[in-house]
Amino acid sequence: PKSCDYWRHCAIDGFLCACCGGSQSACPPGTEMSPVTWIGTCRHPGDGKDYIISYNDCCGQSLCLRCRCTRTEGEKPIYFTSKNNDLLWCFGTKSRAVNCSVAVVLGVATKS
Repeated sequence: PKSCDYWRHCAIDGFLCACCGGSQSACPPGTEMSPVTWIGTCRHPGDGKDYIISYNDCCGQSLCLRCRCTRTEGEKPIYFTSKNNDLLWCFGTKSRAVNCSVAVVLGVATKS
């Protein structure tokens, strides 16, 4: 889905790769997915379960500039680096240039 309101995008901050030649979970051709990621938890409205979502930036080309989303559910101030989505997460890639972001479902969140 190419919508900021899609349930999986509850904590995304970036341009949706689905609007930029990629998909929900795959980077567009010519970019590479950053191994460093912002993790969020989003509730699926269809089944009421919480899912762990990995928001990865796709790196190596200039910004896509289509389907800009700024969702901040659960975000903390920037001094909590691991809990803030306002960072550019292109670390461990050949290029630091951010193109777009994907939202990969890692699994169902469980209570401990």
